[in-house]
Amino acid sequence: MKKHKMPKATEILNHWYKTLTENYGKGLDDDWSGKPNATFICFACNMDAGTERCHILPRCEGGSDEVHNLHLLCKECHLESETLSGDVYWQWLQSKDYSNSGSFLRVWNKAKIMAQLHKEQKFSIIPPDVLVGINNFLNT
Repeated sequence: MKKHKMPKATEILNHWYKTLTENYGKGLDDDWSGKPNATFICFACNMDAGTERCHILPRCEGGSDEVHNLHLLCKECHLESETLSGDVYWQWLQSKDYSNSGSFLRVWNKAKIMAQLHKEQKFSIIPPDVLVGINNFLNT
């Protein structure tokens, strides 16, 4: 199988930043330049959930590995966008935000589980760093 050389995530971000913020209302951090985690923010939902390089037009439909055909999407948005193409993809992209994001729902569900475990005083099940965070939150 031929390995495709794809642009780095920073190249994709540099290419799309202005278009996404000005034309699609994406609230990407205005001061992203030089931040090590800037490429972790999903172009669709804006969650800082890690990203994957994703084809806008899939290779199987003639899409290329060029920067103009790639977006940075979190795993959940990437899966959701797999069946979208053309104008439907761009409408979907514009409609996405954290509140209808699979990444947000994943984080929200984990938080609810941790809160319930804390309420039931099942502290040994809660990861230590999460337990410290919960206790700090409750003590503020």
